[in-house]
Amino acid sequence: MSQPLTVEIVLCRPKPGVDDATFLAANAAATPVLSAMPGYIRRELLKAADGQWMDMVYWRSLAEAQQAAAAFMQLPSAAALMEVFDTAALTMLHFEQASTFDTVAS
Repeated sequence: MSQPLTVEIVLCRPKPGVDDATFLAANAAATPVLSAMPGYIRRELLKAADGQWMDMVYWRSLAEAQQAAAAFMQLPSAAALMEVFDTAALTMLHFEQASTFDTVAS
């Protein structure tokens, strides 16, 4: 069996006064840097009705996710991204894929 994927989940909110367009632009600017990191698969950004955001980044392994997080935080693009986050409302989690369930045709 191959190694399970790791999904990095970041739950966050923009700083007060940061609009959606600014928040999305900062996230878009960080994506090329993240996508160049070893183990990167894809990234999704989702928004809840209450204004909370969820950033989901798929990695080949937990080790690669952790190495990318450490390396990313040293880069200027990380500083620019952190400028739009309310850091008091930021949570980062890592999950290993336990199972997948495909859509069944009806």
